[in-house]
Amino acid sequence: MRLNSIDSNNVIILGESFTALTMTYKGYVKPHAIIDIWEGGSSLYGWDFINGCIDRLPMLVKNKCQLLGYERYIQVRPVIEVIGSEEGFTEKVRSKLPDESQINWLNIMCEGGFMLYNGWCSMLRKLKSKTAKIGRIYGEVKYIHLDKSAIKVGWRKEVRYSKAIITMPLPYILPRIITTNNVIKRMCNNIKPNYVSLYVMTIIVSKSEVKLEEPKIIKVGRKGLLTALIYLLPMNEIYNLSNFILIYAMSPITLNLLKPELGSRILSELKRINLSINFKSIYFYRDYFERYAILGKFKDDIRNLISILKDYGIDLLGRLGAWRDVSICDILRN
Repeated sequence: MRLNSIDSNNVIILGESFTALTMTYKGYVKPHAIIDIWEGGSSLYGWDFINGCIDRLPMLVKNKCQLLGYERYIQVRPVIEVIGSEEGFTEKVRSKLPDESQINWLNIMCEGGFMLYNGWCSMLRKLKSKTAKIGRIYGEVKYIHLDKSAIKVGWRKEVRYSKAIITMPLPYILPRIITTNNVIKRMCNNIKPNYVSLYVMTIIVSKSEVKLEEPKIIKVGRKGLLTALIYLLPMNEIYNLSNFILIYAMSPITLNLLKPELGSRILSELKRINLSINFKSIYFYRDYFERYAILGKFKDDIRNLISILKDYGIDLLGRLGAWRDVSICDILRN
């Protein structure tokens, strides 16, 4: 979706997302402020590591795309291994989604493509730096009052807007919309976007622990294991770190499984899969919950709501705001 340039001192963006930072950097909007729940909330923000960052998920694109003008890409063709069955692997996502997915990102990872040198987290952080003059407000969004054109964040006073561009997740935004318009009330109450969440464990080990010269994917189709996909990546080409192997273990889960002991369970599963790692010598460990990882179908009721909210100065944009699954390069091009 293309935007005409909007120049107003009370344009507000909700969501410090890749979409929001890109449109601000390109000059499509000149917002008064960007609001988000916390700094670094985007899945693209990555993890701090040594003097840079690493991506929280393996991020691949099919074609190279440019924004800053000096992007460098590394082509990745992973070797695929299947433990159990392909059907068992597919079922781990399909069983958690009542309708078909827009894009199954686990399948996209298996197809290979291009990774950005130093990770997409490095680009997002550069965009954040280049838009640093725009004010930031971090805190829980209490409500968006359509009739008053006002947003309440945490303990702060209401923020008034002439236009609000929302890239925050649609399921998060819908219950926070206040209006006297009964049609919009019913729509916000009735729209229930479907999605599959991913629990992602990120491990970095010494190259001496894992003999790996090229990227490798292990599809886990064995019953009884939450882990669905393991992505092993030598860090020399992408992150210029020749002595390390980056490992992502990804598990499609529902909220009821998100418990403190989940990490221990996934580590136990990696041992059962016979991943040859000395877990006592893990150099780096993080876990991450990507709530809106795989999106269910985009339906007419969402399209209708997007259209109606425009009359109230609200634009729902981006992958999660408009609930339209797109690649990173789609965002950059549009």
